[in-house]
Amino acid sequence: MIYLGPYCDSDYENRKHTHLFWRSVQIPIYVSVRNPRMFDPARCYCFGTHRHFAEVSSGEVEDITRAMKVARMAFLRSSLSTSDTCFDHDVRALLARLDDHPPIWQMDTRQVAQAVLDAVKRGDLIFEPDHADLRACVKAIQESRKEREVPAAPPRQSDTPSPAQVLYGNAPRVPQNLDTPSYSPKTGTPLGDAQPFQYSESVPGGDVQDLAARSVSEADEAECFAQYERDLDLCNALGGPMGGARGSALCKQQAFQNYQQCRGY
Repeated sequence: MIYLGPYCDSDYENRKHTHLFWRSVQIPIYVSVRNPRMFDPARCYCFGTHRHFAEVSSGEVEDITRAMKVARMAFLRSSLSTSDTCFDHDVRALLARLDDHPPIWQMDTRQVAQAVLDAVKRGDLIFEPDHADLRACVKAIQESRKEREVPAAPPRQSDTPSPAQVLYGNAPRVPQNLDTPSYSPKTGTPLGDAQPFQYSESVPGGDVQDLAARSVSEADEAECFAQYERDLDLCNALGGPMGGARGSALCKQQAFQNYQQCRGY
């Protein structure tokens, strides 16, 4: 059993991971939506692996719950969750999975489909994603948390010696051998085995650009995802004129490809 609570888009800091469920949202709604009492987070997480569900820790279950909320967000944002892609008997059977469902046979197909989506938003029904997608999202959430929890490095001591170190510390001393030739541009400095300074050019601009092209900052990642969300909203709005569910799906596929290109993939 799992409890996700009511859906609230502004509460989720992990919304950037919704793209990980692009395959899951294409699963038929009759297969992917179920009663939360029939869902075991640990079993779903370990399905298809060599790990036993009893080995899943409580901390991992919390991360699985967070990933399930992200999956719900992806499901609700997808046009595949609308009544246009569902058969009437499918959505009616889904609504019947509620413990306390409305009078189904007094509602038309669109009303039933909307009631199913509302139940998913409340947490009365859940969207079960593909097992591999769920594990990928859990891993991404854990890696993001580790990045936020990295302790700040202690202040680094300056390499510049203080006046006291110059006078009394380990600063190089003046050579005591008075027979040593004085400095000249031809003889170099009397510093023992010290290597002469060699000027080298900085990294060419082309190499810098190449490195930058293969690296995306956190700010760039956020901007790419924001554009991806705007593209998805546009696909949802233009789904009908673009050919219904198929046109909307193709639009979203192109939006995802643009998102991946923006991120450097």
